[in-house]
Amino acid sequence: MDMEHAKAPLTRLALPALLACFSVFPLSAAEGPDSDRAAGGTFFDGAAPSAAKISEASPAGTEKRHLAAELKKLITFDEKNGPEEKALLDSLLSKMLDSPTGRETAGEFIKAGARAKLSLSEIPGSVLHTVNGKKIIKGTRGFARPDGDPPLVVINELFRLHQRENAIEVLSHEMTGHVLEAKLVPEKLAEANTVAVGDEEISRINGWLTATELGVEPSDTIWSYMQNQDEYRRMLKTLHPYYATTLTLEEMKNPVPVYKEVLATAEQTEKELGLKAEKREKWDRIADHFINEHKMNAGEFTAIKDEISNRRKNEITSRDKLSEIKAKLAGRLKFLSTKEGARYIEYLAASADSGYFKERDEKIKERRERLASLLLGKTPGAANPPPVAGQLTWEEFEKMWAEDEKNCPHGGLK
Repeated sequence: MDMEHAKAPLTRLALPALLACFSVFPLSAAEGPDSDRAAGGTFFDGAAPSAAKISEASPAGTEKRHLAAELKKLITFDEKNGPEEKALLDSLLSKMLDSPTGRETAGEFIKAGARAKLSLSEIPGSVLHTVNGKKIIKGTRGFARPDGDPPLVVINELFRLHQRENAIEVLSHEMTGHVLEAKLVPEKLAEANTVAVGDEEISRINGWLTATELGVEPSDTIWSYMQNQDEYRRMLKTLHPYYATTLTLEEMKNPVPVYKEVLATAEQTEKELGLKAEKREKWDRIADHFINEHKMNAGEFTAIKDEISNRRKNEITSRDKLSEIKAKLAGRLKFLSTKEGARYIEYLAASADSGYFKERDEKIKERRERLASLLLGKTPGAANPPPVAGQLTWEEFEKMWAEDEKNCPHGGLK
């Protein structure tokens, strides 16, 4: 699953609504529930879509022209971007409107009077993984800063050369998800929205629907979410500090046990990293053993070596994030044990019963059902790059090593 996040620029919602809430709940920067929002999430890894172009004479084409004209009044481009970058962003915006969900959410964006500045920019910490010969962007693929004037939506500039078709999902996720939600959420719920998992979930659903409607093959991430939403949310909590503090409406009513459980999981996950690293490095030595001692063609191990390298990169990211997660949760739990924290818990509990959050959860459920219908007949794993001919698979590699162990003493490789 493509869930590893690099060091992401965090989104702090310094909206007037949030300032009002902070005046009610005076928090220290280290211990209080800040409004960090995780930078853009996990995105599709499918092949380039071949969505049919909408006829300008069709009702959908007419709607697209109208939406594009209205969006131009609300969308600007980063002045730091040149003509090439602006043209790419403009094409992504136009392509998004080829999707029924893209048009629906764009209509909501226009109706709300939301605004956005789009930017194609370098995002520190993002890396390229090689998977069966294909370059895959890992880390932060995009993020939103809804507190900007206008709100900022950043798309990773790596999309210029790699997985460009997936950038449409990022745009939909950030612009018609996070930015639109920040505009729609009632002022009294703005602070609660910074921990409500629904804000992230509707953003993901919007992006996933848009991409799938445009022909992008569903990634492992989508299949994981659709099979078990609760398990998916638990998994997210150990990937980024923002995810670690998100809560369902039910969890908002009693967040302390939830945060304690996530903290314990993060600590256990951190302990397990060392064991995983030992296993990874052993497999690296085993590959070298076959290449150097058995004189096998090094090219046959390219995919194996790439996977080992990817795991090594993931470990660095995971250690950093787990450290941040533990610190954030420790601070959050300390705050919640205070009188101000008790008042904050009361506020979250009251917010959980709000009509807006309940209606949003219903919208998520309805769009999840639409996504499920799009997945009928599709096969998990179809988005993954196919194995390259002439290279060992992990199954073959492990079987070859098991056979070799029977016949040869390996000493240091044990």
